[in-house]
Amino acid sequence: MIDFLYIGIIIFGKYNYFCIFAGYFSFTKTHYPIIMKHYIFFLLYSFIFATYAQELSLLDRLSAIKNGGKDFYAIDGYIITNENLNLPFDEKGFKKAYRKLKVTAQEATANPRVLVDNYMVVKETDEGVQSLYFVKNKANNIALFYFAKLKNREPEVEEALVNLIIENKIPEDKYAPTDASSINFAGRTIPLMDDCYFTGINTVLCPYNGGMNWDIYRTLEDAQQAVADQFAVNTQRKSVKPTQEEEVDVIFEEVPTKAKRVVFDLKGVTSLLAGMSGGKTLTVYYVAQVVRNRPVGCVMSFWNNDNINSNTGLPLLLSRVMRLK
Repeated sequence: MIDFLYIGIIIFGKYNYFCIFAGYFSFTKTHYPIIMKHYIFFLLYSFIFATYAQELSLLDRLSAIKNGGKDFYAIDGYIITNENLNLPFDEKGFKKAYRKLKVTAQEATANPRVLVDNYMVVKETDEGVQSLYFVKNKANNIALFYFAKLKNREPEVEEALVNLIIENKIPEDKYAPTDASSINFAGRTIPLMDDCYFTGINTVLCPYNGGMNWDIYRTLEDAQQAVADQFAVNTQRKSVKPTQEEEVDVIFEEVPTKAKRVVFDLKGVTSLLAGMSGGKTLTVYYVAQVVRNRPVGCVMSFWNNDNINSNTGLPLLLSRVMRLK
């Protein structure tokens, strides 16, 4: 057996309060190439952002999942975690909570726009912006709401979502199942292969058949800006190097549009990991388009040694939503 610490969490921040992106796995050597291969996907996948709208639109854009006693949400480029810290909402409880999360009482302020007693801390780092809300729950304990985003914090979105969750106003149909037998892709249910799995909200990997992440935005302009920012972030990573870049004509969910196609070569430590898996280059498609009246931003990728469909020129997962013209 081999133990492997999965560290895709480094994309967003050092805290482990959205651990759907991180975990500790044990696996046999036969699984090692697959784990190494899909670890690299997370160096390129990160959620991207849009702007605030009214409550109904916020719910229309929201994705959610429950896993391991925590609730995870994605909206407008935010990754959000909500969990009960099992600490009393008092001085002793806060002392332990602040120490655990490496913040100080001096950094914490009350937010009057949150409906219950609370303290919040905002941190900006090279990895992005992080907002932590310490909220009093019905058991008089501390509930943590952790928001992480690449940039451009939106307090209105944070406060609106915290209040909706506090008041139990998130519809149950917003919570996706934890298995990846199918996905709700902008209003269409798409069946997946048996070995596909979620690595985050709206993020799916299918071994040797591609991976993708997507989000719904307020406007098409927001979605276009989001995928452009995603590309910019990817090209700034020291572990990847773009070797080819072009615009190509595609049919995305039956809508003709253009996608940015980029081939990334890997170097340094990441290259070593990729070599163990057999993959040497990663091809990524960045696309934004209105689909079924929903502005969608989507990033799709596959390795050079993935299984390619001869009819579409793409792996099976990508072929479910896009084809080349």
